[in-house]
Amino acid sequence: MSEQQQDTAKYIVGDDEIVYRLISSPAGYNEITGVSPDCFKLFRKNESYVSVERARYCSLDDALSNGENIKKWFAESESFWGVASLSVKKIRQHKQLDVISKYTESHPGHAGIQMKLSEEQVYKNKEGEPTPMEILALQTYLSGIIDQVVKKDSRCLKSHRVAD
Repeated sequence: MSEQQQDTAKYIVGDDEIVYRLISSPAGYNEITGVSPDCFKLFRKNESYVSVERARYCSLDDALSNGENIKKWFAESESFWGVASLSVKKIRQHKQLDVISKYTESHPGHAGIQMKLSEEQVYKNKEGEPTPMEILALQTYLSGIIDQVVKKDSRCLKSHRVAD
């Protein structure tokens, strides 16, 4: 890969990439139902993307370590459970979803899954307002295209669902 291609890759997430989503429990995972659509919920005010790590810049072990280092989740009852891996190509197969780079020198692997209300309007979380039904459907779609999940203590990949 040329220097120019490497520089472009920093700011453009390719369809051939894998991204990792940190999963908390009990909201994002429970032993009965597995990974929940809530794993892809926006919690912070004015948040417009679900944070993910690009495997191009972050190993699975790094993603697991990052999750274990989070001391405060969105709710006191939440704790780190593990990591889900997703294909960017599968994410983008839904016209209302995109994966964008949030690259910085201090956090090169940071990216975000954007959910769109329309072709032009990216959903932005509004504090105190219920999540729109079309966004709930996108969160359900994302939870259904997870390729693998890894529990924090197992360090062993487990198939969740592999879709064609």
